[in-house]
Amino acid sequence: MSSVKDPYQLVERELRITRGLLELMAERHKPKMVVQARSPLVTRDCKLVCRIEENGGRVQVNMTVATDDEDIRLVFEPFCPSNPRRLAAIKEAQEAGIATCIAMTPLLLASSDGDFADNGLTPAFASSSPSLFILFGENLWRAPVITPSI
Repeated sequence: MSSVKDPYQLVERELRITRGLLELMAERHKPKMVVQARSPLVTRDCKLVCRIEENGGRVQVNMTVATDDEDIRLVFEPFCPSNPRRLAAIKEAQEAGIATCIAMTPLLLASSDGDFADNGLTPAFASSSPSLFILFGENLWRAPVITPSI
């Protein structure tokens, strides 16, 4: 669910299209899917995702994080939630028993060489307990690419 656009954009709060699709899948299907998002709104549907899995489906929730620098993030994602909110959401999904992933795509510039791993997102990643990390885009990276171990 979502290869190009986030299924949890701001309008989803009002229209509930993604939620409606998940409700149908939970009642009638056994989907095997990945939900790729940038929004903490994905946590609203954790119970539905768990119900899909209880009925024989398989769902993984991926949260996109592109940089540790909020100034850079705001240039590329001005209307998206902050990284701390995203990481808190992925932790909540993980605690609900959902398979999770932090997708570092597209990988944008980090705040400073070497700080990304030591002071940036890596400590937050560790506390968010994702099942998996995906890392792409080393051509835009100022510091060495670091893939945290699972």
